[in-house]
Parts: sequence; C-alpha cells; structure tokens
Amino acid sequence: MNISTESINSLIAQNQFEAAIEQCLKLESERGSSVALSTTLGDLCQQIGHPINAAYSYIKAYQLGYERSSFEKLLLSMRQFSIDIIIQENTVIQSVINILQHEINNKNANANELLGLLLNIINFTRENTIDKNRTWFEVLLIPMLTMLADTKQYHSLIVLETMIYQIMVKQDEHESTFAYMMEKVTPIQNAAGKECAKAQNLQPFNHSPNKRPRIGFFLHTSSVLAHVQVLFSFLRGWSQLGKPDIEPVIYVLSGRRVEEMHVEFSQHGLDIVYLEQHTDTSNIVSNMLYLRQHVKTSNVSVMVWVSVGMLIPFAFGMRIAPKQAWWTMKYHSIELDDIDAYVSGSLRAANPYVKEDWYEGFSSLNRPTANINADEVQQIREQFPEGTLILGTMAREELINREVFLDMVCSILERHENTLFFWTGREKNENITTYFTNRGLSNRHVFIGWVQVDFYAQVFDIYLDCFPYCSGLNLVYTMAAERAVVFNPCGDINYYHIVNALMDKYPDRMSSKDTLFWQEVKSLSQNYLSFASLLIEDPQFRKKSAGFNQRVVENIFYDQGLSAETYIQNFKQIALS
Repeated sequence: MNISTESINSLIAQNQFEAAIEQCLKLESERGSSVALSTTLGDLCQQIGHPINAAYSYIKAYQLGYERSSFEKLLLSMRQFSIDIIIQENTVIQSVINILQHEINNKNANANELLGLLLNIINFTRENTIDKNRTWFEVLLIPMLTMLADTKQYHSLIVLETMIYQIMVKQDEHESTFAYMMEKVTPIQNAAGKECAKAQNLQPFNHSPNKRPRIGFFLHTSSVLAHVQVLFSFLRGWSQLGKPDIEPVIYVLSGRRVEEMHVEFSQHGLDIVYLEQHTDTSNIVSNMLYLRQHVKTSNVSVMVWVSVGMLIPFAFGMRIAPKQAWWTMKYHSIELDDIDAYVSGSLRAANPYVKEDWYEGFSSLNRPTANINADEVQQIREQFPEGTLILGTMAREELINREVFLDMVCSILERHENTLFFWTGREKNENITTYFTNRGLSNRHVFIGWVQVDFYAQVFDIYLDCFPYCSGLNLVYTMAAERAVVFNPCGDINYYHIVNALMDKYPDRMSSKDTLFWQEVKSLSQNYLSFASLLIEDPQFRKKSAGFNQRVVENIFYDQGLSAETYIQNFKQIALS
C-alpha cells in the first residue's frame, strides 16, 4: 500500500487513530521525520490518550523546526501527565527547560510572556490540586529557576518567583506553604543576587548613620494594600509624636504615582522615590541598582522591606543598604544571613513565628474617615424579614472558600433559621455557591462583591472570622463599628491571639470589667459553633460583646502613637547597632 499524508488524513477523518499512527510511523521510517509528520503523530497520540508519546513527538517537531506551536503542544500534552509521570519523565522535563532557554536566548522571545504561557498551559494555577502544583514546582519550576539564574536572566528569574508565589502560596495562604516555597527558592535567588553584585562590581557600603538615621521603607507596588495601610498608620503615629529619632524615606518599585499614597506620604514631608519613573524601565535588576545608588547618596542607614517577602533573597544578596530589615506582617519563613534584622508586625506572645532575637511591636489602625449613611445601612437590612440577624465575613473569596469554614457557616445557618450569611470577593466563586446549594441553603447566603468595609461592618450583626486563615483587618474594623465577632482561636496567627496579647501587654488601657469579660470570651471562643450560637440567641450578651470590641479598638488599636513608639525605637536601634 502506498502511504501518503492523504491516506493518513483519511484515516483520521474516520477516527481510525491507531491505524493512522501506524501509517505515520511507517512513513517516518521511509522518508524520515518532518515537523508536519511529528506534529501529526503527536496529535494522534493525544487523541488516543497517550500524552507521553505525544510529548516526545512534539519535542521532535520542535527540534526539527523550532516552531513555538510545537512547544505549546508539548506543554498541552504534559497537562495530562499524572504526578507519577511528571516525576518519572526527566527527559521531557529537561527538553522543556532546553526549549525555554532556546526561545529566550536564540529567538529573543519575551521571557515573561513565555513563562506565563507555560504555567497556564500546564495548568499551574490555583484551580489545580495542591499536590499537582507542588510536583510541577519541584520537578520543572525549580530547574527553570536554576537555568534562569545560570544564564543571568535575573529579571525573568524574579518574575517567575513572583508567579510561583501568586499561584502556589496564595492557593492555600498558609505559612507552611510559604516556608516550603522559600526554602527551595531562597538559595537560588540569593546566589543570583550575589553574582549580580559581583558582575556589577558593587562595593561594600562605607556608612556612618546620621544623628537621626534615615530609614528606607520599600514597597513593591503603588497599590494601597493592607500592609501599606499599616505603614500609613505607623507614619501617622510618628508624626503625632513629633517625628522623633528617625527620618523615613519611601521607595516604590513598580507603578505610577497613586494619589492616595502620594498624599498620605507627602503630608509627613517625606521623600518618595518611584523607582520605575527614575529608571524608565520595569527591569527589576536595573531598579535595584538605582535603589542601591540612591540609598548610598542619600545616606540611608536601613532598608525596611515592608511585609511582602518576594525579591528579598535576590535584593538583599546584592546588599542594597548598609542594614537590611524585613518587617514581617503575614509570612515569616525566610531564613537568610543577609537579613540583618527581623521586625514583627505583631507581639511575640501573639505569634509563634516571632523568635527571641526579633524586634516586636503591634500594628495600629487608621481610623476610617468616610461618613456612613445610616439610612443606606437600614435600607439593606429592611430587605429581609424583621428579626433577621445578618452574619458576615469580609475577605478574599479564596479565604472563604475553605470547606472547613463553609461547613461551620452552614452548621450555624442550619441551627438558626433567623440568620443570613453575607460574603465578599472580587468575583462570585461558584464553589462557594455550590456548597451552600448542596446543603439546601441557596437562599440563606448573599454575595456582596468587593465592598466598603466600614459600611458593611454597620450592616452586619455578627462577624464570622474565617479559618484556617483569618480575615485580618476587616475583622478589627467590624469590632470598631461596635459589632459582635466570633473569633477563631485556632491556627497560628489571628486576632484572637493578637487581642489576647494586647490585653496582657496594656492592661491599663482597659477596665477591670473588660478584663474579666475577655477571660469569659477566651473560654467561650474555644467552641466556634457554641460561641456563635450564644451571640445569636442572647441579645444582651451580643451587645456586651460588641461594646467590648469597640473599646479594644478605640483604646489600643487606634492609638497610633502607642504602636509607633515601639517601632521607632526598633528601627533606630537597627540603624545604630
């Protein structure tokens, strides 16, 4: 029989895929390989569910023609790999790394775009399973990071680190996952930073601190996120105290001037350096070099990395300041000699990750300035039958979308028919709505979108803190609105532990009655369902709890000077030590 591409296509049209594969192989042995033939063979293997054979065919197709489409098909075939296959197929994994290197080095491909494409096609996403993502991370992404470091593609190295963080760590928002990632990433990034410094012939700092040492505060972006709000609050406290002892300087890596941020920093008379505007590039290495030079010429003594741990191993490996400190507010697990000081965003008693040699403090809050329209609050409440109690959680949807938390919410709703549950998110998560539907509670929950926190704090009767990871400052702002809160005493760090530590440290800030009441709350909070039920069933206890919450915030969290005093001394001591 005369084998031709036409006869192969005829078999494919008849869905005779195995016969078509047999003819492809015969044609290949007669005429040799070609891009088209290898690609067709790969497509057929995909059709019959043989992703490994498909992958090898696409590798051959790429090697023959160096076409991006072959690489994309290779990645698509790998998406079907089981965890065992990912671990076993070293040749395929190495081929992907080699192709990526070839695309970047020989074809001048946009590395960042290519990395994003790769992660998307293999389904390294938050929707994939944690086990599958971790396997891709160890088997493919760590070698890719190593390749980028070895070939001095430092900007892409940092971009890939950030992509991994955004997907794998934010998938479950747990300290252990951050620690797992950084344990493997940190040595690669840190060595790359040191190599970059060596190649740039960066000399050690010859530094003498000013009498009022200049302290740099580094922000990754100009977005006003929670950790930036904490910095705002610290600076307000510093100003309230008369701007003592230190001179802050603000550095913003990416993004253009945002009015809210600029006005906030400018009111304190601070220098604000938008790095990308000065360098006119988004290249992170160029911006780090400019940052280092600015630190040197401005005689900045300490660079305080505010909260987000990404880029620390590389930047601190370069030694961007005489002293380098990490102000940890969410995650803590970067072990690195180049971090000269760790500064915690919470008291040691509230946080098991704060070591004995770390500087500690507590994060105060900015008092909301918006006027809440009580009529608008009432309009929302009047949409529901009289006597309805509105329970709610304000957090990102991925924090709410935890089965253990949703199960608890549903148990509360099932026990108390006069309750509704309001929940937030950037977009409506179908997994959450499905969970409520499967429990027969489709008419007992309300998705309210991405909302103004202090407004909905007034709408809620009771705030349910999510778990295993807590909802953060939104809970405290609800306390400030004199609303009851169901604390979560479980987990490593949450506002149950924070309030408890603050009550112990500042007993003079609260009355003896409040101190006794907190002891009662501590005991009751150990059972989440029972405590929620008590708040729902007993309006007097709910009112008493709400009043206590409001006083804790007013007497401690809103005292920005109290918080700032500690941090000012921390930063000054780091500079002068």
